[in-house]
Amino acid sequence: MKAMKWISKKTIEKQMPPDVDCRVELIAIVLGLLGAVVYSLTFIYKYIDARNALFVYRYGNVKTIMEGAIMPQFTVLLKDTMDGFLMFFAAMLTLIVMHYMTYYKDSKSIYLMKRLPDRWELYRRCVVIPLVAIVVQMITGAACLFLYYGIYLFFTPAQCLIR
Repeated sequence: MKAMKWISKKTIEKQMPPDVDCRVELIAIVLGLLGAVVYSLTFIYKYIDARNALFVYRYGNVKTIMEGAIMPQFTVLLKDTMDGFLMFFAAMLTLIVMHYMTYYKDSKSIYLMKRLPDRWELYRRCVVIPLVAIVVQMITGAACLFLYYGIYLFFTPAQCLIR
């Protein structure tokens, strides 16, 4: 339990602008990442559709591979399925700008932030959470990519793969 102490609410709040509700923002980030993962699952639909096109039913219900059937390349099936991660990345870059702009609202706290002894405090509060989300997104995207490639290689009949 002590290992998780550094991820306390207070620690997260120190990494965000003062006017931002960290709970709402973190929920939005998690939902955005989840949406990117769910959108990437369209690869499974494309894969199943392409794999089913390799087979023909003969002699009633006997499923056999068509003569000369070739599975589309992995990159063809992957096309557009990882766009959710790209949109998430763009959203995190926008979030950095939005964090910075919060200091220019009503109280103009940007002037206070620029007078602080730690000159990196402003940038740390604007950038840390979105950058952590981008790193998590990259790891998640890579994991999805490797999973989909594994599915492609493992479940596609060997004679249907392009060599």
